[in-house]
Amino acid sequence: MYLDPMAGLQPLPTAYTPSGLRQGSRPGHLPFLDSPCAVLGSSRLPIGHLTVAEVSAQGLVNLTPCELHRAIEAGHFYAEGYDPAGMPTILPAWQFVPPAPSLIIPIIMALRNEPSGEDPFFWMIAYEELNDLTPAEVLCGRLLCTRGSVSIGQVHHLRRSDAERQATVMAALELLPSRLLRAGP
Repeated sequence: MYLDPMAGLQPLPTAYTPSGLRQGSRPGHLPFLDSPCAVLGSSRLPIGHLTVAEVSAQGLVNLTPCELHRAIEAGHFYAEGYDPAGMPTILPAWQFVPPAPSLIIPIIMALRNEPSGEDPFFWMIAYEELNDLTPAEVLCGRLLCTRGSVSIGQVHHLRRSDAERQATVMAALELLPSRLLRAGP
């Protein structure tokens, strides 16, 4: 039995041919030609962006678009883009994958209290202090669907409890440029 660290430590079926096709593959199907998300497991974080209407239409939250706008204003969800009227238009899809919705609120509130406001790059930058994981990955305990490999140290971060991962991401706020500039040399 092989363990695939990308599939949440789930056993993979044993390869049965020299080509590496796995049991249960479709005839003529070559799994290594699939997208990273399909090959490495379905428990990955999406990297796409959604509109408020798409989030509601897909049933990712049990809120109407108007209620979702209010939830974003209240700091329950994170928006990367706003229209000229100040309405959220771009929402990272990863934040709708459990357990993110239940863990993200205090971090959004802390980001909003930064002098420079919310840093749109914070969530998707891999920090050395997080073992080269992004805050989104640590918070959710899952890898982004584009990540091709994982180290033992990264697995350690991802396997921690929700509260520990949330605290780790809160501590990572110290890595924001606005805080580093305030700390000085």
